Amino acid sequence: MPKPFRAYLGITVSRFTAGGTAGDFPSPEGSGNLIRGLGFIRSEFNGRDAFSANGGRALDWSAVPPQLIGRVDVFKNQQADLIEGGIGGTINLQTLAPFDNEDGIALVSVDTVYTDIREEWSPTYSGVFGKNFTNDNGKFGFVGSFSSSELQSDINGYQAGMVVPRDNVSADSFAAGQEVSDPVGTVALTLGFNLRTNEVDRERESFYVAGQWRSADDNLEVLVKYVTVENETNGLERTSEWYADAETVRSGGVEVSDLVVSPFTSDGIPKCNGSNETPVGECDELIPVSGGLMEEGLITDDFRSWAGAYGLRVSNLGIGKQEYSKTDDVSVNLKWRATDQLFVEFDAHRTTAEASFEEQWIGVNTFLNVFSRPDLDNPYLEFSVDPRTSFADGNRVADEGTVQVPYVPATTPADPSGSYLGFANDSFREGEGDLHAFKLDAEYEFEDSDGWFQSVKMGARYSEREQINKEAGGNWKGVTPLWNGVAPLNSLEKNIYDEVDFSDFFRGGVVGGENATLLYASADMLRNPELFYDYLQAEPDFEHSEYSPFATTVLNPDDPATADQLRRTNDGNYTKIYQPGGISDVVEETINLYAMVKFAQEFDNGMWLEGNVGLRYVKNTLGSNGKLTYSEFGIDEQEVDYTFEIEGEELTLPYPASVEAMDTINDFLPETEAYLQTEDSVRRVDVEDEHWLPSLNVKLNLNDDMLIRFGASKGVTRPNMSDLNATQSISAKTSVTRHDNLDPTDPDYDPTDPNNFTPRGLIDGNLANIRINGGNPDLVATTANSIDISYEWYFENGFVTFGVFNKKIDNIVQYGVKPVDTITLDGTQVNVNFNGQLNLAEAEISGFEIAYQDFFTELLQAYGNILVFKLTTLMWMPLRHHLHSF
Repeated sequence: MPKPFRAYLGITVSRFTAGGTAGDFPSPEGSGNLIRGLGFIRSEFNGRDAFSANGGRALDWSAVPPQLIGRVDVFKNQQADLIEGGIGGTINLQTLAPFDNEDGIALVSVDTVYTDIREEWSPTYSGVFGKNFTNDNGKFGFVGSFSSSELQSDINGYQAGMVVPRDNVSADSFAAGQEVSDPVGTVALTLGFNLRTNEVDRERESFYVAGQWRSADDNLEVLVKYVTVENETNGLERTSEWYADAETVRSGGVEVSDLVVSPFTSDGIPKCNGSNETPVGECDELIPVSGGLMEEGLITDDFRSWAGAYGLRVSNLGIGKQEYSKTDDVSVNLKWRATDQLFVEFDAHRTTAEASFEEQWIGVNTFLNVFSRPDLDNPYLEFSVDPRTSFADGNRVADEGTVQVPYVPATTPADPSGSYLGFANDSFREGEGDLHAFKLDAEYEFEDSDGWFQSVKMGARYSEREQINKEAGGNWKGVTPLWNGVAPLNSLEKNIYDEVDFSDFFRGGVVGGENATLLYASADMLRNPELFYDYLQAEPDFEHSEYSPFATTVLNPDDPATADQLRRTNDGNYTKIYQPGGISDVVEETINLYAMVKFAQEFDNGMWLEGNVGLRYVKNTLGSNGKLTYSEFGIDEQEVDYTFEIEGEELTLPYPASVEAMDTINDFLPETEAYLQTEDSVRRVDVEDEHWLPSLNVKLNLNDDMLIRFGASKGVTRPNMSDLNATQSISAKTSVTRHDNLDPTDPDYDPTDPNNFTPRGLIDGNLANIRINGGNPDLVATTANSIDISYEWYFENGFVTFGVFNKKIDNIVQYGVKPVDTITLDGTQVNVNFNGQLNLAEAEISGFEIAYQDFFTELLQAYGNILVFKLTTLMWMPLRHHLHSF
């Protein structure tokens, strides 16, 4: 549904979901809209609250079939009779009503879309039927609609890594003919790439029916509507990527050859990308660049040569997604002209929604040399296997299966002996919501039509929404990672991989050379995770896998700390388990009152003015139910003995008592351990807030074609329902000091000395802070004071507009950390920090927009009814952003 909005002034379609990694995987269908590039958009369905059961407040526009829509109302400024919530604007979808067509309607539509990358057809079937009748009792009509739509699409995407300064590039690294300065200096290298494809299969069905009656005297009208929309989406994402993290940059293992650079200098760019920093902040150091910017080059790495792996560790990640949503809405609207001057409107509706989401990640790792040209306009990649790569015996798991394949080093990326299942991850969530609302409006029109005041309008509204959301977050673990021993794909009991050819990626020209085929986990297992779980348990080479679909840790019946980690039942059904910390139950009641005066006046010079001024009162009562849980330390196992091996002989010695007393964090922080053993408890939070929202909207008509608009208002947008979850988990952030590892290469090291195998425990353990993670029912609404002014000229075939606007926004909700208390444990006073959504920021946004639209009918009369439509919207928005400090 969002795509038609592009024709509206200042409205853009959003294909990305904010937050996390969602921006890496855009949707083939728009899921929302921005007005003037701003969020905080209120979505309405027939002038009422509308939402999807995903914990947010907005309706997912992609769930609405266009066949249902009769018109779209867009408001860029607030006025008193609009339901609050649209700081950035309000978009109201109005479904078809029987009287929208004079006599009735009968329409059947069949169309299909061909996606050339997928080479698939996506059909859509829809029908709209309606009829109106007139008799002595008035006019009655009905309209019904159904639609069934499929979408099969594919998106290709390329991304280059950040530019990293390197001061160890030698003159030999450059390509023949490349001019090299002496000394070379620090060169800016683009160390990273990302190739991704995103296949989406969507099925959507909707049913809609409406009945309308109007009395013979036109004084009474009743409109009843019912709509149900059901969406099911399956996605298959494949990503091949490598980025040089802080660890890789620090090691200096990355090597570049055949390097081509362009002139480039900088006073300083960040040392690395922030991943795997030690210590935190290591990458913030700015390094001056004098030796140029990489245009292309062959990149390799020997950082993991200790395992016989040379080249870049490329992650070929497959993600299978299954999404489902259903929304039902029933409403009744009554309009009554009680007298010639008094108009009354009553409205009631109920909306129910449900949604679920599940995704499975399976990562196949391999090691490749990569020739890269990181030109976003014309990128190019070429893969090859480093001939030095041969996984060491100690870094391959013993092949315990019936399929026995002697290990032979890979020579191409498509050779399964060079790839292994490195990691897996899964997450799932579901939600359901129930909303009912009632609204009563009355408008009194003044008799004196020559006066300034035209009418006064007042109204009241009550709504109650309950939202239950359940979520089990990410469960990232290694399957056969390099540090634990890899299991080459060709050594497994069955073929669990797909060969994916990238030679036609972006229709060709991006991935070149002879090695354009990469290996991914099979699409069947990604789309049907239970197949993967069955195989994971049956494969002998996965015996030591850290990843489990049943829990986020190795379960220990004697360790209460593991009870909170269960995710699925281990009975062959894989029934999902939601822990209390992942469940939110929020009930919200809202009362609205408003009064608005409409005014108008004609002037002697031919101009006339019209507008409204009003005040809206909002009272919001929130009740959030949850649970307060404590994350305990693991059990300090009392070791009795330890076993080691010297020259093939296994020896067992008593575990030293002095070491047992200092081998876990528990031994250093007994008070903290006791504090974290506090019994979990039920948590209920009740919050009330009130807002007074004034508004003024004025339109000065200069003549029949030109006008000036002015608007000023205060608006609010409440936090997402899922962020108001009362469930919180308390844990301790700790650190330990360990003994230095013994160095086997030290000349004084004796591999036959038993003392070299004696456990040494920890040197020290410290408490950094107590952390509270979870929802924040104390979040307050984001507010904004807005001013708009625009000039608009409407001519025969189009219009030209120019507008300026300013918004001052307070209490913006962002993720952050805030000290909320202090506590003394184990002789140390530390902060109690809340980690989650907070009212952290404020901002001021100013901008202007220019738009032009025209139908060039006269230029193309020879072509019959063909019209040319042009719409250009230019916007400029400086942003002043301020984070609150604590």
